Amino acid sequence: ESEPNLEPVSKVRSYEPQAIANGNEMLELDLPEKLNVIELLDLMGKYLHLDYLYDERALAGKEVSLKLQGPIKVRDLYPLVESVLKFRGFVMTRKGNLVTIVPTEEALNIDPVLHPEAGDVQLGDVVITRVFKLKHVDTASAQNLLVGMKLGANISPIPETGTLIVTEYAYRMARVEELLEMVDQPGAPRQFRFR
Repeated sequence: ESEPNLEPVSKVRSYEPQAIANGNEMLELDLPEKLNVIELLDLMGKYLHLDYLYDERALAGKEVSLKLQGPIKVRDLYPLVESVLKFRGFVMTRKGNLVTIVPTEEALNIDPVLHPEAGDVQLGDVVITRVFKLKHVDTASAQNLLVGMKLGANISPIPETGTLIVTEYAYRMARVEELLEMVDQPGAPRQFRFR
């Protein structure tokens, strides 16, 4: 039982995409066990009404093994595609109705959404960029913490202003925010080192 007087442990924002209009619609898909990533993108584009752009040479021959147990809801297609792209080393971001897909190391080339507010993340914004203004911990220590926790696809510190610019998968940004909030507290200076 939950106790109504307890405050939530974390007050971080949700970086989940907005709800889909036909999200509860059930799909009976007869997918092969091995599926080409491009075919999965076609399926997502059809049901989520998204156009997408990718380098065919980069995605050609990329397959995944999917074992779906029964029907799937339309709203579950997006997290499925997001997981498959991450698994295969790709990211996507959205401009208007066009979703651009590139290898993870090229994430900054597709200009991820900068500093989204709660509810601003849309379907197709797999990677986003957040600007964190640190008050009590230095940028190098914060960066070491995130790198040690394997968070942040790209981290750019600006020590002079105490600013950390983090590009990360949208669903992991809440974790980045929570960790930085946890360590950016007043007290003795903190430094984090990982061996």
